[in-house]
Amino acid sequence: MMLAVETLPDPQPIAIAFKSVCDYADPNKNDKWQKYAAYTSASFLYEFIKKYVD
Repeated sequence: MMLAVETLPDPQPIAIAFKSVCDYADPNKNDKWQKYAAYTSASFLYEFIKKYVD
């Protein structure tokens, strides 16, 4: 998504992304914390919108 926004011609849309870390990307990587990470990202975005978007 971020690359797509960067390469669009003018006028470029304003984009913002919130991501949570859910693993160390090592050989022990698994999806144990993925749902929690998705929840925290969505919760942060919700609070951000409530505070900063009219």
